[in-house]
Amino acid sequence: ADDIIVHYARFHKDDDVVIASGDSDFIQLLTDENPQIKLYHPIKKDFVQPPDYDYLEWKAIRGDATDNVPGIPRHGDKTAEKIVRDPGLFEKKLEDPDWEAQFKEQVIKEAFEGWEFGSVLNEKPWEKFIKTFEEIVEGESFA
Repeated sequence: ADDIIVHYARFHKDDDVVIASGDSDFIQLLTDENPQIKLYHPIKKDFVQPPDYDYLEWKAIRGDATDNVPGIPRHGDKTAEKIVRDPGLFEKKLEDPDWEAQFKEQVIKEAFEGWEFGSVLNEKPWEKFIKTFEEIVEGESFA
């Protein structure tokens, strides 16, 4: 259902769109490209304010326990935010061989197999993923 909600929310560019959900995945919609979308958290009874940093980069480092996607070990909310706010910090961390080892292709592939991400592991999607990932590691996405 999340994908349908996202599709309709983005489709209605000229309408005010309010998504009522406690699912933090919807925070990624709160961007300048989607000014019509607001996210209301029904438990907190308040609108969610978007963070002033790249939420998807933060989420990639932090992980998402509700979706069973682990983040980088020993990297909680605050550490993930520091890395996203300081591109040099990510590069500095990559100088540590133990930290950098987490980003080796085989380690990632094994993790994806364990998460049963079969469609990403097919030849063409995997090549595209690796190309994108190499750009991130080179610092282009964190610049």
